[in-house]
Amino acid sequence: MNNPSLYLKVHHIGRVGSRNIIQKYFHLVSQNEDEEIAIIDIGSGPGNVTHDVLFPLFKNPIKKVVGIDISKEMVEFANATYGNENLSFEVLNIGNVVPERYISFFDYVFSFSTFHWVKDQRKLFLNINRIMKPNAQMLFSFVAQSILFDIYQSVWRRPEYTPYIDDVDFGQSCFQKSKEPVKEFQDIFENAGFQVEMIKIDEIAAKNKSLTGFKEFLVSLNPYYDKMPDHLKENFMLHHLEQVQRDTEVEGPNNFYMDFNIFVVYAKKK
Repeated sequence: MNNPSLYLKVHHIGRVGSRNIIQKYFHLVSQNEDEEIAIIDIGSGPGNVTHDVLFPLFKNPIKKVVGIDISKEMVEFANATYGNENLSFEVLNIGNVVPERYISFFDYVFSFSTFHWVKDQRKLFLNINRIMKPNAQMLFSFVAQSILFDIYQSVWRRPEYTPYIDDVDFGQSCFQKSKEPVKEFQDIFENAGFQVEMIKIDEIAAKNKSLTGFKEFLVSLNPYYDKMPDHLKENFMLHHLEQVQRDTEVEGPNNFYMDFNIFVVYAKKK
């Protein structure tokens, strides 16, 4: 998660998935081309989606575009690669902290493949509500359910890895076991002060990957890989791959895959 080059190379959901969501659903986002606007991309990672995809979509004069991420390495890479006078990146966990300078500041909020990492969904969306102007718009996606979360639970509980994993539930979507994930999420979201215009679950997949390619994909996502001592890193990832092979019926050396059910939401601040 802290390797920007690897993330850009293999992260299917972050790159292709985000582009597809924006292409399918950005038409829902209204623009007044006469107004100067401020935009935030939450969980911006290496900054490529913010710069290459979101930034060019707006015809308005741009006051400020901000990408935020909890990874210092990602933010440093994004600023060095894409930063300019209108676009900057900073280390910020909006689930915990709301800077005074951003209260009622943003006209548009975007986020892709990030919110499933946050346990306290109510606090997260209350905080996001605070940084939005009245009637500001929000388009985002995140993983609702995936077998990957079950694989994390299985591997991370192995005794050789638990000393290096401070929170076994960190990689677990709050909605993984839910029988009605849309209803559960909508209740939380609306109670945080949002008017839902669209909420749905899309199915996407990382597929047709070789063993090496899928290993790189898992490394790019795994929040605890970097915390493993060097002598355990290889086995740590091999145990993930073995679990993938057992749970997804992989057939052939270039047929590794992983399915994800993702929330896609367009909403406005009430």
